[in-house]
Amino acid sequence: MGIQPAGFGGRFRRRDGGRVLPIQCCKKNRTAEEGGQGPEEVHQLPDSERREGHADQQDRSHGTVHRCGDGVHEEEMGCTQMPALACGRIRVQIRPDNAVRTDRHHILRRRDVQNGHADCNHRNDSHQRCGRLHPQEEDGNRPAGGRGMRVAIVTDSYFPTRDGVATQVLTTKECLDRMGHEVIIVAPDPGEKDREEGIIYVPSKPFKSYEGYFLPTFRHNELKEVEDWNPDIIHLHGCTVMTMKGLVTSHFSGIPTVQTFVTMVNEVAYQYSPIKLPPNFLNKLVQIYLRQELKRPNALVVPTPSIAKELLEMGVKPKRMEIIPVGVDIDRFVKNDKGDEIRERHGLVGKKVLITVGRLSFEKKVDLLISSMKHLDDDIALLICGKGPAGDEWRQLAVDEGVTDKVVFAGFVPDDDLVSYYSCADLFITASKFETQGLTTLEAMACEVPALCANGRAFTDVIQDGENGYLFETTEEDCVRVIRQGLENIDKLKAGARKTAETYSIQGTADALEKLYQEVVEEKKRKQSS
Repeated sequence: MGIQPAGFGGRFRRRDGGRVLPIQCCKKNRTAEEGGQGPEEVHQLPDSERREGHADQQDRSHGTVHRCGDGVHEEEMGCTQMPALACGRIRVQIRPDNAVRTDRHHILRRRDVQNGHADCNHRNDSHQRCGRLHPQEEDGNRPAGGRGMRVAIVTDSYFPTRDGVATQVLTTKECLDRMGHEVIIVAPDPGEKDREEGIIYVPSKPFKSYEGYFLPTFRHNELKEVEDWNPDIIHLHGCTVMTMKGLVTSHFSGIPTVQTFVTMVNEVAYQYSPIKLPPNFLNKLVQIYLRQELKRPNALVVPTPSIAKELLEMGVKPKRMEIIPVGVDIDRFVKNDKGDEIRERHGLVGKKVLITVGRLSFEKKVDLLISSMKHLDDDIALLICGKGPAGDEWRQLAVDEGVTDKVVFAGFVPDDDLVSYYSCADLFITASKFETQGLTTLEAMACEVPALCANGRAFTDVIQDGENGYLFETTEEDCVRVIRQGLENIDKLKAGARKTAETYSIQGTADALEKLYQEVVEEKKRKQSS
């Protein structure tokens, strides 16, 4: 008996008319007065069960975060390039002269914790040593210390859509769950066969202009399921239809919002807009939209200092801006011994392998990498992992350039195999300047694969030439130069790559988000009481 969505704010109903609460599994331990059914309610399904039938969406393990010592540092700076974010959070306060003041909050070092915190020597009321929550209930609802929160994540894209946002939402949810918080995800409905248990789905249609994405309907309704669940905060991921619905819900319910912005949609709107307008005009139009939307959440989260600076220069005036990097699961992404199997599978034995991983969309500029291969020796190969709208055109480009013996299209790589693919490579490479941080770049670096990245935007915050990789200008000549340079210095770069990835731990991201949630909620309460 299937379940079908009945509107963004409506209830889910069985086809025989019976009523089903799609978020029942997220209401554990709530009292009847709060809208729950007490402890007998269904708990969150294990991920292995929740993903039954979705072999490409496997569980991700998480560990503790290794960060620098405690302390607070401040430094003044104008509109010059901001320093690379090594750890912690940077609070960006908007000032009339558009200068940026940064307060970097370093987080206490966490120690490796195993077997349920067996080696944690901390007091029950202070979990600073291990960074994890031990759910000792004070009121029957929340973990001790008041840290357990209810978080509704409203996202523009989620599985089966494969992109960095979907991955970020999943890993963040899992980490927050383990920290003692209750998290639900609200996402566009991909259709019955791809639905997962425990997700609130919004009626949607396939986005014809961008294969693999789903566009929610523009119907007037409120997110009643989320309101009934009464979250402490709504966390928006994206900047389109789902975000607008979340902001409307926040407006009428009074629930505070945090919005994560990771996609410069103004730059690619002309490629995917159903309304054909001149690219420059559409870019300006979307910038106006972003200026209006991004000023509405209680806090705006961006992944790197360069993106913060770019948004300020665009004229965005958020109420509050926080720089919190997209986290990578550094315990999952560790080099393994299966790289040779991948090389044999794709005929790459004895070759120096460059790998690029991601959706094959035109803004990723994989065509530059393909064209550059004709200038390199025959023992150097490019392994392209992913699928997308530009795939067929780029396969034809490899034929036209005469490099089919040097370029391998691996197609979509399941999550279970991703670490093995990174482990088979000598270098990671991307020519895209579209990335606001580059999650796959950090995943590769966590597997000790140095990165060669286009000199622009977020990569300038992550890559240090000669330490963990190299930056290059987006020309064939410079691309070839850094490939040769990277292969010559690969041993030196490997350690630096892993070290960099460790500063972008998903646990560190979750810690920073938790602190931000608490501050936003408290600020909202103060304003309401004043």
